[in-house]
Amino acid sequence: MPPSVCRQRLFRVLFYGVGVLSLALGLTMSTQAGLGVGPVVTVPYTLSLHTGITLGTATFLVYLLYVLLQLLLDRGREALRTALQIPFSVVFGGLLDLLGAWVRFPVAVLWQRALLYAASLFFSAGGVALSLPMRLVNNPADGFARALGERTGRGTGAGKNLLDLCCVGLALLVQLVTGRSVGAIGVGTLVSAVATGRLLALFNRLFRRRMETLAGLHSEP
Repeated sequence: MPPSVCRQRLFRVLFYGVGVLSLALGLTMSTQAGLGVGPVVTVPYTLSLHTGITLGTATFLVYLLYVLLQLLLDRGREALRTALQIPFSVVFGGLLDLLGAWVRFPVAVLWQRALLYAASLFFSAGGVALSLPMRLVNNPADGFARALGERTGRGTGAGKNLLDLCCVGLALLVQLVTGRSVGAIGVGTLVSAVATGRLLALFNRLFRRRMETLAGLHSEP
């Protein structure tokens, strides 16, 4: 294998790994800010706080459901590629629990919480911007949004919007049924729904072409 190909593959794995770590750190920071979490995280976060299981375990269970739904929506197409999201979910869930136990951000007042939440959006969007273009294993939430958008004929963006709405709606329903708010939905949820996409677009405009070139996924002009 030529050295240039090895270097490109190394960059591809490096970008992907750093992206997954950045996404997990961003999610961890958002839960500690206490201003509400991103729409797609509301379900596992609510499940975690209502049942006592860890956020990582709750995320794995929800991601497993997304994988099964993808297989149904795709009617078995790319079944192996979709199934690879299961070990991803195990690793990502473990990473969330590890970061939740080891990384603590002391926030006592509102401005500190707001600053922490802003940082969480930066890390979350940056994680997606780093990992998604590498075309390796999809995050199950992104994979399900893609499958949902394709099945409805409206594209991945619409699928993501529909998934976000369903997650927030389900989390709200749990709160209404139990009569107990666990803080999953707040002003941060709305900010995340708007700002994450804008940050992702900015990161892609600034860095995506160069990253894809280094990873051998895009030729230099």
